[in-house]
Amino acid sequence: MTMRPTKMSKLRTTPRADSPSLQGRPSASHFLVGLWFNIAKKLLASFRLNDPATVWDLSPHAKKDLWTFDQMIAVMAKNGFVNKAFKLYQSMKKAGVKPGAGTFMWLLMACARAPADTGGAYIPRCYYVLDEMTKFHVSPTIQHFNFILQTCSNFRDIARAEDVLTIMQQHKVTPDVNSYTSLLKASSASVSKLLHFWGRLKAEVAPDIRAYNTFLSTLKDSSNPMLCLRVYKEMKDTGMQPDKHTMSIILDVLVKEGQIQEAASVLDECIRSASVGIDTQLANKLISVASRLNSMDKLVKVLELMKLKSIPYDDATYEALIAAYGRLGAVDLSFRTYRVFKAERPKSLSIRTFTGLLLACRQSSRLDLLKAIEEDMRLSRVEPDGIFLKIRGELLHRLSESSQ
Repeated sequence: MTMRPTKMSKLRTTPRADSPSLQGRPSASHFLVGLWFNIAKKLLASFRLNDPATVWDLSPHAKKDLWTFDQMIAVMAKNGFVNKAFKLYQSMKKAGVKPGAGTFMWLLMACARAPADTGGAYIPRCYYVLDEMTKFHVSPTIQHFNFILQTCSNFRDIARAEDVLTIMQQHKVTPDVNSYTSLLKASSASVSKLLHFWGRLKAEVAPDIRAYNTFLSTLKDSSNPMLCLRVYKEMKDTGMQPDKHTMSIILDVLVKEGQIQEAASVLDECIRSASVGIDTQLANKLISVASRLNSMDKLVKVLELMKLKSIPYDDATYEALIAAYGRLGAVDLSFRTYRVFKAERPKSLSIRTFTGLLLACRQSSRLDLLKAIEEDMRLSRVEPDGIFLKIRGELLHRLSESSQ
């Protein structure tokens, strides 16, 4: 049995009280299931097992009923054990236990949470679940279909997503905002289909912030920046408040299009608005925008907001700060940030780190700093790239001219 470490924060064990699989109050005979949950919780907190044990591995005589099977399938589905969830389902049928709507919900959730690198291999399992629901006379609900659409969208399979939409119509199940959000994501390879489903979404149900973000992100990825910005304006005109994902998408578009002053307005809105909910990723983009604006004032405001909101730094934060200070001519701050980064995360130093330092070195025109950078690169075993060599060449040329 192979094991790999995982984080407890990413794992779920006992389902919520409102979960679809809690069909009736569990009796005292389910004590062993509770014990299994506790043991599974401790095991999963320490290791992620490729083939986790079931309650019957602990006690072969434990009761086999719908409630017990559903709870174990739910745990496997929520924690990414797709094959184990389906294996339990087969065991459930062999034991003569009739599955319910909750059982199929957990199986479809497992498919929706399958790793993206499986190449869509779990989409056929969704069809299998639908066939099983028909066999056991269980009518699929919007929640069942939404998990199937989510699975299709994860693998950008618009053809199958449209097929699922047809099956929904046959079952007289009306798509909701979550259904259309998945269809938008699945349409990333076809702008015409993307616009078609966006039109249907607006005509049939009101888009929420997640739908807007999915549409904006797909437009950005499909190289439609101007349309992306128009939809963003339309969203704000409806009174919809952008969140951190919205702002991150729009900043990407504005910076790529060279609309730096517009990006400055977005930066100011992020600082002012409490509804945005800035995280580390968005803060890193704001740092880069402040440096492009050549504004130390805006950079300081971003850093003050990060401190106020207790937003943690990651590797990209340090690299963005080193480069920002360098562009702004704050050489001492650039190197001071580098020393903190080096002390806290020596293995994270990369060519981006040293390129940022080189920007600061270019501002100061100091040969001793350049030599120090190159020595640290050598000790860190970081090789220069084309951008680094270009900036280095410009700096050496400038130093050569100033010495004459």
